[in-house]
Amino acid sequence: TLYRVFKPLYIMAGKLLLASVFGRGFKSSKPVLGAGPSRKVGVINEMFVDFLVRGGVDAEKISVVGYLDFHFAEEVSKEFKENREKMETTALKYNISLSKKNIIIYSSPLYTKDALILTPQEQLRFSERVVSLVRGICPLEEYDILFKIHPAEEKEFYESLSKTGVKVIGKDADNNELIALSDLYIADSTVTDFIPIIM
Repeated sequence: TLYRVFKPLYIMAGKLLLASVFGRGFKSSKPVLGAGPSRKVGVINEMFVDFLVRGGVDAEKISVVGYLDFHFAEEVSKEFKENREKMETTALKYNISLSKKNIIIYSSPLYTKDALILTPQEQLRFSERVVSLVRGICPLEEYDILFKIHPAEEKEFYESLSKTGVKVIGKDADNNELIALSDLYIADSTVTDFIPIIM
C-alpha cells in the first residue's frame, strides 16, 4: 500500500533534513513510538514489529498480541446470520440496501499531520479514482459502494463522492457492522484491515 511504502521514506527524509540543518548528532524531541521506558510493547502484527525495530525499538520487548476487536466482529457476523431482522434494522440505520451486493471502501487519510503524503486535493482524487475503478467493474444496478471515512476526517470532504451515488458513511459508524453487511472490503493500510480476516 502507499502508506507502507511512503511512510518510512517520509520519516527518513525528515531525519535527513533535520541532520542536514542541525548536524548529524541532532536528536529529535519527538520520541520513537515504543522506545520509552516500558519493558514490553504489544502490537497487532509483524509489520508493526518491523516498523518499530526500524525506528530503534529493541525487538526483544515487542510482542504480537493481535487485534483486540476480532471477537466483536465474529459476534456481529454470527448475530446477523442468526437474526435476519437485526441485520435488516442495522442495514436500514446506515441506508444500506441488502438487495444489492455492497462494497465497502475504508478511507486512510494520507493528508493529515501524522501521514502527510498527499495534499487534500490529491487524497480526494485518489479516493475518486478508487471508486471509479470499482464502479467500472461493478455496475450500479448490482452493487452499492459504501465509503467509510476515517475518524480524523469529515463527511463534507467527500461530498463529490456522494454526488456520484456513493454512500459516504460517518466516522461514528460501527466497523464490525459495516463489514458484516458488505460483500467486498477495500482498504489501504489501517487497523480496520484486520477485522475481515476472521469473517
